[in-house]
Amino acid sequence: MFQLTLWSIPPLMAALVTVSAYLHARNLQDVPGVSAFRLLLAAVLLWCGAEFLDSIITNFDNKALVAQIKLCAIVVTPVAWFAFALTFASGRAKAPNAALNVVSIIPLISIGMIMTNPWHHLVWSDIWLADAKGYITLLSTHGPWFMIHAGYSYLLIFVASTVLTFSLYQSGQNWRPISAVVLAPLVVAAGNTYSISSLNATPWFDLSSLSFAIAMLLMDKGLLRSGLLDSHPVIRDRVVEQLREGVVVIKPNGTIIDINGAALQILNANREDIPSKPITDYVQSVPLTNLNSRQRNNVELTLNQRAYDVTSSKLDPTSNDSDIVFVFRDVTERREAQARLQQLKIELEEMAHTDALTGLQNRRLFISRLGEEAERVRRHGSTLSVLIFDLDHFKQINDTYGHDAGDEVLKSVSAVAMEIKRITDVAARVGGEEFAILLPETDAQGAWHLASRLREGIEKSKTFAADSHRIQVTASVGVATVTRDSDNIENILKLADNALYQAKHAGRNQVRASSVS
Repeated sequence: MFQLTLWSIPPLMAALVTVSAYLHARNLQDVPGVSAFRLLLAAVLLWCGAEFLDSIITNFDNKALVAQIKLCAIVVTPVAWFAFALTFASGRAKAPNAALNVVSIIPLISIGMIMTNPWHHLVWSDIWLADAKGYITLLSTHGPWFMIHAGYSYLLIFVASTVLTFSLYQSGQNWRPISAVVLAPLVVAAGNTYSISSLNATPWFDLSSLSFAIAMLLMDKGLLRSGLLDSHPVIRDRVVEQLREGVVVIKPNGTIIDINGAALQILNANREDIPSKPITDYVQSVPLTNLNSRQRNNVELTLNQRAYDVTSSKLDPTSNDSDIVFVFRDVTERREAQARLQQLKIELEEMAHTDALTGLQNRRLFISRLGEEAERVRRHGSTLSVLIFDLDHFKQINDTYGHDAGDEVLKSVSAVAMEIKRITDVAARVGGEEFAILLPETDAQGAWHLASRLREGIEKSKTFAADSHRIQVTASVGVATVTRDSDNIENILKLADNALYQAKHAGRNQVRASSVS
């Protein structure tokens, strides 16, 4: 037999609000405390569902069974609330088993006592059906264990709410989630206390159902819809200790007050030795000089053969007495990569500017340096000379001894040029068997002297063919010199080339000079 009255509405409302909150919480993943929060919602939903079922059935046995289910759900609720507070505050995925085992002892005993109440009557000393103005309800007299269970539940709720409130306050949350955490259990406790007290004017109606409806609304608005569980401010042990970067917090005087595991490894220190020690005991070059600045300070230093980028900043930039946090970021691999990249860049530039066979500079670099030196002559009035020399009858060498021998001749001639030139001079291979030397700050007499030594050195050079036959090689050299007063300074290369042509026309193995006046 069933009944439907106004007393069925409060538990139904509470159930609907709880379902809505549960659906929202179901979408949250890997958030500290969310599993315990779902358990809390499930327990409340079971309680509200049982209360609604109790309001519509009239059979004594069915009502007694529903009352047992309802009270079991009430037993689970404070444990779930405590587990949620503990996991949320600690930033862990689940509460420690030891803590849960301890707080669950009395609730487990209570569930056993509820299911076996007909044998001892310690939960309900008496239970009966009553007709309250046409509404069939189940009334009871509470036994001593019920009071023990109620007192323990209130204590557990109070402890959990205190822990949760303190955690939210420490993390800088606004008033909404803190108010929800304080008011929701307070509303439930007040409604439940009134329902089981002798002051209840309507003993057939459990005011706890209406209290749960209000509490679930508060939790839904204050915790879930405010995004608190979506963006949980995970505490230090969850973040700082898992950072790869070393983190050290010091007082303004340099004394270490906190340090994470990564920093202990970087500084090669033990946590037991750290308290009250100045950071300069471990890092001599840490940027302590600018700690009064509100700006971030950066310095790069080496510790234990590793390179670190160290950033220091105040935790409270507005306070002169604020603690300072140092972040040590290992940049060893990055620095090594940068060094390798720089070296590779240098090697590539050398390859781009170097003749692969002779090791001299190539034509591209020679022309570039020639332009720079010509501009220097024009601006500062210095003197510039250029030598161009060409190996005489080089084709005959290739035809007679082969190209491998020809390459050896080119290398030998290049070695003579490198030996004769000065450090500031630029020797280059500008063609097949044609070479050039750029002579900054060199007048015509100096250029002629160097060209003569070069011609003689090439003539005396020793290169041997595969059959050990010495290959005799000579060179014709053209010299050109310009000053600021010279016309067409940029034509110095052409002038040197004309002088080279004159040397060849005069019989080769000679030096000829051309000057611009």
